[in-house]
Amino acid sequence: MSMSNIRLENSTVLEQAFNYVFYYTQLCTFYC
Repeated sequence: MSMSNIRLENSTVLEQAFNYVFYYTQLCTFYC
């Protein structure tokens, strides 16, 4: 169970990082 919890945390962190980068690339397209 602890492994699955860590996996869930890692997946959420990866998703947040991906959304963060995607959001700023969109901002760059708007501003650049």
